Amino acid sequence: MTNRCRVARRAASVSLHGGPRADVPAKLASCGRISKLIHHKIDVYRAGDADRLWAPVRPGAANPT
Repeated sequence: MTNRCRVARRAASVSLHGGPRADVPAKLASCGRISKLIHHKIDVYRAGDADRLWAPVRPGAANPT
């Protein structure tokens, strides 16, 4: 089997598995959102304000503290 045939078979095999190239941008965007959320939670915990993670104050609502 020539190298050209191997490459063609590999390309066909990869495309049969759902075309992973098309999924990459969405997966990277998802990772970015998750990373931002994790960093935000770390910042909130470090600030000592973790209560708002579980019971966020809605805009315009009276602050219970």
